Amino acid sequence: NVLDHLERYGHFGTLQGTVQDFVIAVEESHGLLVTPEIRDKDAAGAALLLAELAALQRAKGATLLDYLDDLYMRYGYYANLGTSMVMTGAEGTAQIQAIQQGLRQQPPTAVAGWEVTQQVDHWDETGPHGRFLSETDKASRNVLAFRLGNGARVLVRPSGTEPKNKIYIEVPAPPLGRQAGRSALARCKADTDAVAQRIADDFTRQMLGLIHVYLPDYALRISALVPLDKRLDFVEHFIPGLEE
Repeated sequence: NVLDHLERYGHFGTLQGTVQDFVIAVEESHGLLVTPEIRDKDAAGAALLLAELAALQRAKGATLLDYLDDLYMRYGYYANLGTSMVMTGAEGTAQIQAIQQGLRQQPPTAVAGWEVTQQVDHWDETGPHGRFLSETDKASRNVLAFRLGNGARVLVRPSGTEPKNKIYIEVPAPPLGRQAGRSALARCKADTDAVAQRIADDFTRQMLGLIHVYLPDYALRISALVPLDKRLDFVEHFIPGLEE
């Protein structure tokens, strides 16, 4: 997208548009805006458009999945992996703050073997977001982004509603072309998803290392709903007790 391009290549400037330029807006929890006349996320409009697309595909003897896979083959598959670490209580709040501060002061130089080629701090008032408008604006901009040498991007921020920090991994794959076929696309998806998981795991390890917490690989596979202190208890007490 446009902001991603500006962030990646550093061509920051003023983006201007009118209501007539609006196409679509989407947010993380799948809320969609399909018309500027509605100023909040609207599931009904999105459902109508999705039903229309499904009908058009069915008329051609195809499905929504066929349509999506065709986009992947033409423009490239994109792995999006979200993970988080719940840190509860006063100690958890301090840990979340320490992680953000630590990543600003000691940003990673490489993640999962790929060099960090660019770091963007959304708190930078000389950047594209400009000066803080309020404390609420500052809180919502507590976001760090790291671009890797393979084109992937890692973003981390504290949740605004829950006691956790959130990590987003984005990994692009080159277009295969329509002639590639489903089996080639399936391999591409699996390989790209595996890269995203490697990046997520290594970044999580480095992130927790800033607060002197070290988890074995199996503890990273525990549900993201399980708080960090419970993961540590599982690793340090439950598993040793079970082995004994």
